Amino acid sequence: MLPGTVMYVYFGSLGNLLKKSDSASTLQIVNKIVIGVVTIFITLWVTRLAKQALNEKTDFDE
Repeated sequence: MLPGTVMYVYFGSLGNLLKKSDSASTLQIVNKIVIGVVTIFITLWVTRLAKQALNEKTDFDE
């Protein structure tokens, strides 16, 4: 749950930055968006790894 929580909090801060876009530089906005996209990919990757590990542990050959 932690990666998803971090992702949601991060996108909340990104929304706040975009709301105040007159005080934020373009580089800051682009940096936040890139980090947000990377956060999404990491969250999906960790979820996939966890699902694979659970499937390996619960795969019974009876």
